[in-house]
Amino acid sequence: MSGGVLGALFAVGSAGGLFLGGHQFLKHSLCTGSHHEISTLVSTLFAGTFALSAGLLLLVLYEILGVVQEDFLRLHWRFNLWCVVLLLLVVLPFVHIYTFLSQSLGAPPGRAVAVSLFLHACLLYAFYRFGDKAGAPSVDSSGTFSGWLGLFTMAQAVSRVGVIGVTMLGVLSGFGAVNFPYCNLSLFMRHVTDAEMAALERR
Repeated sequence: MSGGVLGALFAVGSAGGLFLGGHQFLKHSLCTGSHHEISTLVSTLFAGTFALSAGLLLLVLYEILGVVQEDFLRLHWRFNLWCVVLLLLVVLPFVHIYTFLSQSLGAPPGRAVAVSLFLHACLLYAFYRFGDKAGAPSVDSSGTFSGWLGLFTMAQAVSRVGVIGVTMLGVLSGFGAVNFPYCNLSLFMRHVTDAEMAALERR
């Protein structure tokens, strides 16, 4: 009983500390001087994402130190991972689309919600289809209800996030490796004078 209470205290304390740390990091490091322009929803989502993502690493540290029971650690790992997947696939895309429609395009709230739900559903379908083409495990295509429920398993979600995430990281890394030297090569070049060119021609 004491081990379970200790594990719960560690989980709540670490989650709260990481949430406050993510909020302070956004306020004092990423958005210094302009944090007052950030809405409460955005700062809360950033702090929550930071806390859950860093919490996964913290759980590995807890397992190494052996400060919590294995059963509680496994339960907390599953809860943390499900929260990260829900944030990544459900909450954040919908908030981004809704914010763009309501603030950038000036759409009414009701219409913005409806369009956001439709576009979000299209994105989830594209996420599922692209995962099949990119090598993620396929779902039972028998058409039964249990086969469709296979879409909502942790293995399907994490495998597609991993495949698509690695693909996007590869594309962005390749683009950055080519684009940055192309745009900044002039910083490493020096001006060649006419005298230097004439000296080279005489050689």
